[in-house]
Amino acid sequence: MLTALAELALSLLRDLRHKPTVEVLEQVRDLFEAVERSETPAHLVSAVLHYVLHNTDEIEQPTVIPWVSAIGPKTRNEAMRSIAQKLIDEGRQEGRQEGRQEGRQEGRAELVLKQLQLKFGAIGRAERAIVEAADLDALERYAERVLHAQSVAEVLGR
Repeated sequence: MLTALAELALSLLRDLRHKPTVEVLEQVRDLFEAVERSETPAHLVSAVLHYVLHNTDEIEQPTVIPWVSAIGPKTRNEAMRSIAQKLIDEGRQEGRQEGRQEGRQEGRAELVLKQLQLKFGAIGRAERAIVEAADLDALERYAERVLHAQSVAEVLGR
């Protein structure tokens, strides 16, 4: 006979691939409650919850929090830790992506400014500000225009 934790883990592994996460969580609520009543160490409950939260994309905190609130304190505490960790991980990932985007944008702006300076000489503050504030698409246009333009204003579309 399997322990409540083993049944829970097997049910989650089997069903999460084919059914919506919230539906699966509702189906295994009794197993979570059995785990809650058992002597199962909290770190094992945490591992199961970590798997659910980090391996399903459609799960959202507003959906999970009411579900988590309805279960016992051991499971609830581990779930809240797992949710917090997922939010931290997502924040880090978004921060990395934003940082890479900003880095590409700054690098492209520096390149366009260098091209403008080499072709037209000193660049005014206003033009420099326009280039530095431009998004990647605009910077791409500027980099192409500088090859054929007769002035900085023509490059910047002014």
